[in-house]
Amino acid sequence: MSLLSSIESACFTALRRLLSARARDITSETGSRSCIIIAPHPDDEVLGAGGTAALKVAAGSEVTIVIVTDGRQSHKSTKLASEALVAMREQESVDGAARLGVSKDRLLHLRVPDGETDNNRDVIRSALLAILRDRSPAEIISPSPIDRHADHRTLGVLVGEMLATDEITVPVLEYPVWFWSFGAWRPRSGGAGPVWSMVRIARALLSKPVVSVDVRAHLTRKRRALAEHRTQMESITGEPDWGVLDERFLAHFFDGRELFFPLSKEKATLRARRGFA
Repeated sequence: MSLLSSIESACFTALRRLLSARARDITSETGSRSCIIIAPHPDDEVLGAGGTAALKVAAGSEVTIVIVTDGRQSHKSTKLASEALVAMREQESVDGAARLGVSKDRLLHLRVPDGETDNNRDVIRSALLAILRDRSPAEIISPSPIDRHADHRTLGVLVGEMLATDEITVPVLEYPVWFWSFGAWRPRSGGAGPVWSMVRIARALLSKPVVSVDVRAHLTRKRRALAEHRTQMESITGEPDWGVLDERFLAHFFDGRELFFPLSKEKATLRARRGFA
């Protein structure tokens, strides 16, 4: 393990422990709530909330998963056409959801082009409103805009806007995914470096509300669900530059608790006025 990888692992492990230590446990109350889980890409639903989904299903609560984009930008390949990758990732999401106990009719794909969420905000909003009317969930689980990834950020902001305008009237829990990697905090032109950026955001995180769900009893299901996403877990074409999810990164999602940031209407309204902070 390189020095940077060791530092990265230690920093994020320490941060998760601090957040977990002060988090309010909502395992019992969330288990009884039906929900919609919004995922920017196939596999985000497993990473961010797979254990919680399995917990809810086991408790008899209805879970609907909405995957917004088609995931075509995850890899560039000379051996696999992008449309073939899209088809594979969609099937992987079906198989992964089944591992969590979520049936195919509870898995919805909006098929927005990967990386184009900001250009399709109205389409996504309309689709989410229709799903909310149809499914009437008691809870929304949504990506956190704290993530540096543009699709995660756009969807987090959009859901916050919908909460602020009463288009969403149920509790919203936000989950981070790419926050847990220095790679997502690469310095931009004229911006702060990844370590300082993460420290700055971590300071803010340690002052905001956080809740946790105990998913230890459901980690096997979650791991099996993630394993179905073969395009993310192994080089399916044998190409050496085919990126796979690193086990050090994945460890943050398999420590027995899933962490969420509850979003209040007041905070959502402030966010809509001032932009995300």
